[in-house]
Amino acid sequence: MQARRVRGVVGQSFVVLALVLAPVGTASAAAPPTFDRVIQAMTGYFRSLPDFQRRDLLSQQHVTGALDAVAKAGWEVPAADKIVELALADNSFLVDELSTPDGKEFMRKIAQNPGTYSRLDRLSKLSQGQQIVSQLLGDVGGDEFIIYLPATKSGHNVGTMMAGTQSGTDLNLPTGRIYTADDLLAVLKKAYAKEFNSP
Repeated sequence: MQARRVRGVVGQSFVVLALVLAPVGTASAAAPPTFDRVIQAMTGYFRSLPDFQRRDLLSQQHVTGALDAVAKAGWEVPAADKIVELALADNSFLVDELSTPDGKEFMRKIAQNPGTYSRLDRLSKLSQGQQIVSQLLGDVGGDEFIIYLPATKSGHNVGTMMAGTQSGTDLNLPTGRIYTADDLLAVLKKAYAKEFNSP
């Protein structure tokens, strides 16, 4: 009888010890990476791309690669597919046009000015807009027209007047798309703050 009690106490001791030493589910889950670490992961990905500059136009492939790098750093970004869809498709007109040598030169001239990708994107959606964009890429000073639109009052008015053309749209209105690494970073910052209640 005494022996059975001893065995019972010993058995209970092992159960208690096992519970104490066992990992505690979600309580022991790894802490999310800091947002600085997220930035480092994203920056590291873009730096690994050949001939890539910070303000270059992104495609969905680029955004997917950046989000994969962030995931490897420890954060699975919520609704990642929706974020990818905010970028232009890999085979879209603008991605194709701005990936050629002439297109890259044009792109890096206009990219210095905020909102130029958005205007170029909207312009390409107008009737014969793709033809106009292709012509701008091939013309000397074509980049200056895109830069001129937001830089002057008359240019802004031209952008607004485009809304009255066939299948027209106001070139000055933002599209809400992701065009650059900075655009992607802004989206990730909001997602991170929402998920982790970070200021």
